[in-house]
Parts: sequence; C-alpha cells; structure tokens
Amino acid sequence: MSMRARRPPQVARRLGMVLLLAVLLPGCAPAARTELPREARGASVHAARQKASALTDDYLRRINNSGPVQGTLDGCEDLRPQRVGFAWRCSITRAGTVTGTSVNDSLSGLHTRLRAEGCSAAPGLQATLRRNREGLAPRYLYDVDYRCAQGVVVVIRFSEPNDPTLPQKLNLRETTYSPGGANVISEEPFAAETLDAMRADKSKKVIMLIAVQKQYWQMPVE
Repeated sequence: MSMRARRPPQVARRLGMVLLLAVLLPGCAPAARTELPREARGASVHAARQKASALTDDYLRRINNSGPVQGTLDGCEDLRPQRVGFAWRCSITRAGTVTGTSVNDSLSGLHTRLRAEGCSAAPGLQATLRRNREGLAPRYLYDVDYRCAQGVVVVIRFSEPNDPTLPQKLNLRETTYSPGGANVISEEPFAAETLDAMRADKSKKVIMLIAVQKQYWQMPVE
C-alpha cells in the first residue's frame, strides 16, 4: 500500500477543511474567480480594463506630481442584492500618497491640480476644511471625493504617522466606491516597508491617500 493510501483520517479531514476555508472565506482568490461571470474574462472587458488602467495611471501621475503608484486594486462588486438594474460593476484603482506638514498646504496643492484637470469636489470638502480649522487631527477628517472627466473618481483620505488606523486608511478595499474584497481580480496593497517609512517620518504631520478609480464594465440584470 502506498504512503498516500495510508494517510491518517485526521490529516485528510484537515486538508478538506483547509480547502473548504479557501473557498468560503471573504476575499480569497478562489471564491472571487469562481463567483465572477464568464463575461468578466472576455476580450472586450479585458480591453476596457487595460484602457482604464492606463487612464488612472495617467491621472495619478499628473495630480500627484509624478509620484509613484503605491497600491492597486482591480475587482468587481456584486450588485444583485441591491437590485439597481445591474448584476456586476467592475473598476480599477491606482493609488499613491502625499505627505506634508499641514493639511492646508498639502490639500491646497492637490486641489489646485485636480481643478486644473476639470475635477470638482463633492460638498463634503467644506465639512473637512471646517473640521481642520477646528483643530481636529488629520485622522479624524472626512474623506473628500472629486468627480473628473471620463468617469474618473478621486478619493482622498487623511491620516498621520502616529495614526493607529493608518493601515486601514491605505486599504483600497475600504475606500469609497471600492468594489471591496470579495471579488478581487488583482491587487497590490501598500508595501509594509512603505507603511513603516511613513510611520517613522515624524517630520510629516499629514499623510493623504490619493485613490484614482475608473469603472470599466458593468453587467445589466437579464
């Protein structure tokens, strides 16, 4: 009898449980790739994805003064439970950061560049500015959204080196309009060394995430 045939029953049970968890746990790649409809892997959707990727990269480069892409997320949101006329919506996000000594200076420069691109801020910008004037730390400021040409959305999140929630602030699965983590196609989170460097630089008082998102495909409900 082979060694494979003599595998203890408890080992087989453990292997079965591991495989089951890999399928059921939220955010796991096997669950995402078996859940998505086959249309999401078609040639036309792939072409739209490539176009959206190039567009978001270009936007991020321009508004972030050629700063590097530090995180990416490509995924699809399951809209069936929401009953909004579409079954799936897929989008791609490219993200970088801006660091500075004050929210006013860092946000002012970014706001100017976004306005030059024809982007307009959502009404929440004024509430964020008001909270900043009241002396709240950057970690307590609201996110700010900008709507740009070609369906591009830019989300800005505020943090600081000593913010214990900094990893969550840089998690692209948790930004506004994100497809989330249940149906991820590809992802490159912020590197641990990038996070460590931000935390170590105490000369900076504000860290701003800049997440540039573009929807590239949605599937109507049949």
